[in-house]
Amino acid sequence: MLFRSRETFTALIHGLVGLIRSQPGVSDEALASIVRQTLRLAPGDAPSTSGSHEASHPKMLKGE
Repeated sequence: MLFRSRETFTALIHGLVGLIRSQPGVSDEALASIVRQTLRLAPGDAPSTSGSHEASHPKMLKGE
């Protein structure tokens, strides 16, 4: 459980942006690994890449 979730996500996003700017060739796998480690997710917790994200979350498109 993340106790300071807002701060964690803020640091994660800033760190990922900085990494991508300094090393534009960094792989998606490396970025996903950093996110999993930071959020303490197991490798099997990764979302499925099959199908559309928008199709699985239609409310997100409406801003809800």
